[in-house]
Amino acid sequence: MPQSQYFTHRHLLVRKLVKLSIIATAVFGAGSFAFAFFQNEYNSKIEASRNIAALRITLLLDKEELLDPLNKEINKCFPKRPSSCTKLIELLIQTKNRGSDYKIFFENTIGAPASDPKVKEIAGRIDLIDKIPNKLFGISLSNAAKLNIQSAEQYVNYYSNINTINNGSSHAVGDARLAVNSLFNSMENISAQLDGGYNKSISGAKFNLTHWLIAIILAEIIIYALVSAADLAINNSDPSANNELRLKVVQAKVIPLGVSILLGFLMMTLGQIMLFRQTTDILIDQCRDQNQQSISFMSRIESATVRSETIHAIGPLIELPSYCSKFVNQYPDVSRALSLFNEKEVELLREQLKHALVNYADSFQSIQRSRSRINAIILQSILAFNVTSLLALSIFLKFDSEELG
Repeated sequence: MPQSQYFTHRHLLVRKLVKLSIIATAVFGAGSFAFAFFQNEYNSKIEASRNIAALRITLLLDKEELLDPLNKEINKCFPKRPSSCTKLIELLIQTKNRGSDYKIFFENTIGAPASDPKVKEIAGRIDLIDKIPNKLFGISLSNAAKLNIQSAEQYVNYYSNINTINNGSSHAVGDARLAVNSLFNSMENISAQLDGGYNKSISGAKFNLTHWLIAIILAEIIIYALVSAADLAINNSDPSANNELRLKVVQAKVIPLGVSILLGFLMMTLGQIMLFRQTTDILIDQCRDQNQQSISFMSRIESATVRSETIHAIGPLIELPSYCSKFVNQYPDVSRALSLFNEKEVELLREQLKHALVNYADSFQSIQRSRSRINAIILQSILAFNVTSLLALSIFLKFDSEELG
C-alpha cells in the first residue's frame, strides 16, 4: 500500500495562506470593477449637475433677453401689417432655436431618450412656438424653412409680396406670449427637478465610491499580509527540524527579507494614499471647472443689461455646491454678497459676486499647488522605499544563496 504523504505544519500553513490570498484577490478584483463603476458614476453625476446649473442660469438670461422684448413687440404687431411683426417673428425664431438647444441638451448631455416625458414636453413647447407664425400668416416656421426662408425679414417680405395675410389671426399675437412662457416655465421646472435629483444622487454615489475604495484597500492589505506571511514562513523554516517553522528562532536571512516586505507595505500604503487623493483631485477639478463656468456667466451679465432680480436669482446658482465648499476660502463668498443685496446697488452686487468667484478660483489654485507638492513628495518616497526594498532583497538573496551552497 502506498504511504500517506506527510506535510509539515509549515506547508499546511502556507497552503491555507495561499487559499485565503486567492479569495482575497477575487474580492479585490470585484471591488476594483465596482470602484471604477462608481467612480465613473460619481464623476458623471457631478458633471451633469454642473451642466444643469449652467442651464438654469442660461434660462434666466435667455428669458430676460427674449421674453421682455417679445412682450413689447406683441403690442406692436398687427397681422394685417406684416412689417410691424418683423421683430416678433425674429424673437420667435430665436426662441425656437433656443428651445431646440435645450432639447439637444437633454438628449446629448443628460442622455435622455426621445421618448422621455421631459423631452416630449420640450418638443411640444417648441411645436407651439413653431405654429404661431402659421396663425399669423398661414405658414409655420418649419414650413417656411422648407421654402428657404431663413430670416424674419425674408418671412415678412414673402407674405407682403403675395399678400396672403390671415385675417383671422389677431388672437395669435397673444398666443405667442403663452407659447414662449410655456417653454421657459417647462424648462425651469424640469431643470429645477433634475438639479435637486442630481444633488441627492451625488451623495449616494459618493457613499458607494468611498465604501468600495475602503473595500479594495483592505483587500489589498490582506493579500499582501497573507503572501508576506507565507514568504516568511517558508524562509524561516529550520533545516535541522525537518524544515518546520520555528517562531522563536529567526533565521538570519529573514531579517533583510522582513525589511524588504515592510518597505513594500509602505510603498503599497503610499500607492493607496495616491489613489484616495486622486478621487479628491478629480473632485477639485470638477469644482474648479464649475467656478470657472460661473465666472464666464458673470462676464456675460456684465456685458448685458440684466435686471437686479435676475442677478439675485442667478446668485444661488453660481454658488459652489456643498461638496466643493471645503476646498475654498469662505470669505468673501456668494452667500454673504446675496444677503447684503440692495436693489439700488446692482453694480455693487455684481462686483461682490465676481470678487467671491475670483476668491474661489484663487483658493482652488492654491490647494492644487499644495496637493501637487504633496503628491511629488509621496512619489519620491515610493521611489526611495522601492530602491531600499531592492537593496534589502539583494541581501536576503545573498544569505539564501550561501545557504544553498
